[in-house]
Amino acid sequence: THPQLDHVGGLTSVARKFALGRYWGNGIDREERFHQRLRDELRAKGIPEERAEAGLVLAESPSCRMVVLNPPRAENGPADGRHGPDTEVRRDGSTLNNLSVVTRLVCGAHTFLFAADIESKAMQRLLDHGDALQSEVLKVPHHGALSSLHDEWIRLVHAGDAVVSVGPHNPYGHPVASVLTAYREVGSHVWITREEGAVWVTASIGGPGLHIHSARERALHPVVPGSSIMMGEESANLT
Repeated sequence: THPQLDHVGGLTSVARKFALGRYWGNGIDREERFHQRLRDELRAKGIPEERAEAGLVLAESPSCRMVVLNPPRAENGPADGRHGPDTEVRRDGSTLNNLSVVTRLVCGAHTFLFAADIESKAMQRLLDHGDALQSEVLKVPHHGALSSLHDEWIRLVHAGDAVVSVGPHNPYGHPVASVLTAYREVGSHVWITREEGAVWVTASIGGPGLHIHSARERALHPVVPGSSIMMGEESANLT
């Protein structure tokens, strides 16, 4: 979605180990080694870098359609659509976040919004989409950071399920309580990967059924000595 380490750091291995057909980014180049490694691998595979921008349809079938909502179109940018290694962009993390690639997927009756790392500035801009932002499942922007708290945007999206992707030991305090409260107040069920592990969705294209699953559901849980399932002499054998 944008060239920051936590979003593209693993893509070099993906490009190296899997057969890829196309690659889209937000058009910003960075001099940092982790991004240059990715670009080198794409060039070695002969995969051109394409810029995702608002209005671009990334995938389409009779049942599903994925369209880009952000970043805005580079109407007056360079001929190749790339921002280039702009010093101000590389220094300013908020600019990188607000230019990250946001997509909306519609499959049958189901809607999904992948909001990358956008902050309140880009969220305000996306309000222009109106009710088209409303989605059943939302990937919460920017790991639940305070900079991505925008009450009007959250009400407009009105997600039934909101998934926060965040590591257990991140040093930034994500997700912040006020962001979680804002989603819960509009009726969203909040899933936090720090607590749930991987989160995924199964749905029927031809019907209303949609189910969200987490790795936590399938985890093996330790048996506590003295619990109701420990009976007779077996509990003594644990001492």
